[in-house]
Amino acid sequence: MDSNDKMTFRLTYLVVLILASGSICLASDLRQEVMNKVEAYYAEILDGKVERWEIEFKRISLPRLDGFIISSVRGESCDQTPRGSRLCWVEGVLGEQERSLPVTIYVKTFENLPFAKNDLQSRDVIREDDVEWRPAESTKLGASTVLRKAELSHIWATSRISAGSIIEQRRIGKLPDVQIGENVTIISRVGTVEIKTSGRALQDAFIGDEIPVKSMLTKKRLHGLVQIKKTVVIVG
Repeated sequence: MDSNDKMTFRLTYLVVLILASGSICLASDLRQEVMNKVEAYYAEILDGKVERWEIEFKRISLPRLDGFIISSVRGESCDQTPRGSRLCWVEGVLGEQERSLPVTIYVKTFENLPFAKNDLQSRDVIREDDVEWRPAESTKLGASTVLRKAELSHIWATSRISAGSIIEQRRIGKLPDVQIGENVTIISRVGTVEIKTSGRALQDAFIGDEIPVKSMLTKKRLHGLVQIKKTVVIVG
């Protein structure tokens, strides 16, 4: 190889190297732009719902050709707080064609969560003193939701909750207006005459529900509608 050939080879190699560097830079710039857009998208969703969050990018599928222009980010349809592995799409245009780039991420969330101070049995009323609120990673909750402070005045456990565990919505329920075994006022109407007697509820119920009750006067089993808290109006 003479000197001219060597010079031509070196120049060709240099041009290829420069072009390759430019492509790497462009790909790197696009990757960073995709990450910024995705982070901004989830920040808008998570802001106000959790104490803080971290996003780890697992996979970003970039186009082979340069010139992709990002227009928006589209996430999965989900009413719950996004946690754990998620898939979203970065929408944009490449040339004259619309493209969607799939992006796989892992969202780690941290929230002020309710923990049971003591063991709670099914049907135990949950009061403020039974709950300890402390920041913790909530990612493993998945789509589960947890007790909210505003609910503390009227809820109970629907299954056993161990001390130190997170109080999830699936383990609690609204406190019934009438509880099984509870003393109630039974109202019977005959024409314009209203008779009130004492009775006992034979099942849990909310206002508007029909439930069986036992009259303490006649010892008979009757059916009535829960009119107000602890008051049952006999039907039929």
